[in-house]
Amino acid sequence: MAGTWLSVVEGFGGMRIKNDQLHLHPVLPVQWKSYAFKIGFRQAIVTVKVDQETVSLTNESDKALILNVFGANHHLSANGTLTIHS
Repeated sequence: MAGTWLSVVEGFGGMRIKNDQLHLHPVLPVQWKSYAFKIGFRQAIVTVKVDQETVSLTNESDKALILNVFGANHHLSANGTLTIHS
């Protein structure tokens, strides 16, 4: 199961840790309508949902994060949601 999770998160989700910061560059396979996964990073749990039009990030913790999506930094508020149009 771990290999499948890694394939989705690091492969399709484009998740990397660079310079101590969470980076995402998600892509959606043509045959898929959406996918979602959770990441634990810096005492925060982030739910990532990717569909044909948006990438939605939900912070399920009391700690705000700065993360990089598609090469740009974004602020994700504590217990907040950020939606990025892809």
